[in-house]
Amino acid sequence: MDRPGTAGARCVTDELDAVLASRTKTRQRHVSGRFHPLVSLPAEQFVGSGRAPVASTVAMDLRPLATLAASVVIALAAACGGGEPPAAQPANPPPSAAPAGSMPPATSAAPAVSAAPAASASAAEATPTQPGPGEWDKWSHEQKMAWMKEGVMPKMGPLFHDYDAKTYDDPKCGLCHGAGAKDGTFTMPNPDLPKLPPTEAGFKVLAAKHPKVFGFMAKQVEPQMAALLGEPAYDMKTKQGFNCFGCHTKK
Repeated sequence: MDRPGTAGARCVTDELDAVLASRTKTRQRHVSGRFHPLVSLPAEQFVGSGRAPVASTVAMDLRPLATLAASVVIALAAACGGGEPPAAQPANPPPSAAPAGSMPPATSAAPAVSAAPAASASAAEATPTQPGPGEWDKWSHEQKMAWMKEGVMPKMGPLFHDYDAKTYDDPKCGLCHGAGAKDGTFTMPNPDLPKLPPTEAGFKVLAAKHPKVFGFMAKQVEPQMAALLGEPAYDMKTKQGFNCFGCHTKK
């Protein structure tokens, strides 16, 4: 079976051969008035005759005809669908692989974040520093809890134990906070502690009645606790500073 365009090209070739044969016969008649094949006319016949050789004239006349015939063949072949059909292109051609030199550099892994700052922050929260003047009331509940554990108990526990080892053999948070140490509120002043008189006269009576414990509380507990909270100790003249009513309620 002929490929597309082969039959059309064959038809054009047959027509071209017929045209060439017709032109050749015409030239032969023009030369001699009779039919003579071109190959049968010797060249000597035209010497001195003043006429150009038939073969040369025919060759010159056929040059444009040959050019025209070639153009017609190409045009007809294209019109008849000659030639091989173009290869079908894939609907989704795969992306061409990028040259090795154009590949982007591999992204370097991000440096590991040092855990030192976090560790330092945790250490600072675990071992808080002593509050400065006026800072205690601004501290959060968690900050106060941490400082009580790390700063206050190591000081006040031994202080009470040294005063009376039998009564205060193992001081805990409940010694001062009472029920607040159990429910987690740690409310101060603590109403569970002994209530104190609100006047100076009442304190004089209390000091005379319990001189040992009154002296221990006024001269050791109150100043030490004031320092641990960053507050000045109570001043009898100015009536300012941390005093007994920081822990005890009034009668």
